[in-house]
Amino acid sequence: MASPAEVANDMLAHASYWRSRDRRIASLCNDASALIRMMLDGDRVDGRRYHGVWRRLLDNERKYYSSKVQGWPNFGRARSCIEMMKDKT
Repeated sequence: MASPAEVANDMLAHASYWRSRDRRIASLCNDASALIRMMLDGDRVDGRRYHGVWRRLLDNERKYYSSKVQGWPNFGRARSCIEMMKDKT
């Protein structure tokens, strides 16, 4: 499994790719990356922010699970990463 830092970097790379293609996806990737970085830095993350990003990741994971779009962000991996980090706190 990838480290949380690798997942954050991956989501940030996807954000820059999707910025000109789909702003909603780019925003989600940025938010997921920022949340992971905050958790890595030991910053306190409020429940509203955590669950908001978690829910958006889950919704997109379900919506595009069967999508054949190449280069699609791995929302499930990002969601699993923040869940794992939340359990450790």
